[in-house]
Amino acid sequence: EYEATFSNIYSGRVYHGFDRKLNVAKLEYDERLPICWALDFNVAWMCSTISQVIGKRVNVLEEIVLKDAHTGLAAQAFAERAAKWDRPNRRLAVKVYGDASGNSRQASADRTDYQTLRQFFAAHAERVEVEYLPNRANPTHRARAASLNALLCNAAGERRMMIDPACEYLIGDLERVTWKQGVAEIDKKDEDRGRVHTS
Repeated sequence: EYEATFSNIYSGRVYHGFDRKLNVAKLEYDERLPICWALDFNVAWMCSTISQVIGKRVNVLEEIVLKDAHTGLAAQAFAERAAKWDRPNRRLAVKVYGDASGNSRQASADRTDYQTLRQFFAAHAERVEVEYLPNRANPTHRARAASLNALLCNAAGERRMMIDPACEYLIGDLERVTWKQGVAEIDKKDEDRGRVHTS
């Protein structure tokens, strides 16, 4: 009985704190606050989210999902999305977050993902002011899920993450991503369809 209970800790939905009715709402950009751009560095699916932190709450405004892409294309896509927030005589403040793999040079590239981003934004320095906040190490699946669930709905019932309905891949992840039965690993069986990367 103990073994059966233990194995059920990691089963079912990973992001059980998410409720489409309570965590999804139309959101507006606040020009007083910086943009947070969070990337998952991959090639098959290059996914990222654009958010703002308002007090203790995270508002996810948009997502960028690119198939068979690279970091340079992701940066260009971000610039195109962010163009609507340009204001005269003001640089857009951007905080860039990403997984630790972004600091590693791939065999097929002559620079790391973060070096690519720095080069791209340096060429647009008149438009953006960028702060880089990469992960020193990638969290475990369990730690990542616990952190996100605490934002979606914590033990006090507080929901500190809201998501714009335009973020269809992210919402799909939060509703459908599951654990591998009995282990603290996210099931990536649908990874080839873009699942798991936005969350």
